[in-house]
Amino acid sequence: MPEQRERLAKLGIPVIEPASPTPAATRTTKKPGNKTQAAFQRGLTALTQWVEKEGQRPVPRGAVVEVEVDGEAEPVTVKLGVWTSNTKSRRDRLDADQLTALAELGMDWAGATRVVQDAPTQPAAQPAPTAAPAPRPEREHHEECDEELHEGGTCTCWSIKRYGPPSERESYGDNL
Repeated sequence: MPEQRERLAKLGIPVIEPASPTPAATRTTKKPGNKTQAAFQRGLTALTQWVEKEGQRPVPRGAVVEVEVDGEAEPVTVKLGVWTSNTKSRRDRLDADQLTALAELGMDWAGATRVVQDAPTQPAAQPAPTAAPAPRPEREHHEECDEELHEGGTCTCWSIKRYGPPSERESYGDNL
């Protein structure tokens, strides 16, 4: 790049030196998860409003609720259906207090997760001894049909209708 600057200077074009890059701003130390916790609280507030208004009706995916948030001049729009779906799929990452709060608002999946985690392990069930299935008895069939007919089956005699009785048909070996 210095070569290009020299050539430009020879042509009489003023060259502006680039400013030295400024050091990256240091991040302020915040509590980890603060943003995540605030988002969860917004969703929980929206869910509380939903339950007060709609009762225990399931939240459709397209449901949107406006929530008053401290420090905001205008209400914040929360896509409650999407939040509920995402929270449900990520419920293994929620702490016990969050799961309890969701269960209190009627989210049965929040309470079910804790029950499964707290359930004692049961001993493995012993498989029942299996008896060999009894062969199905053959029923008598008319002599022109070569199909085997087992108990409960019905004869359609489709092969006789289509190809004629076995006594009049050529065998497969005859056509080779």
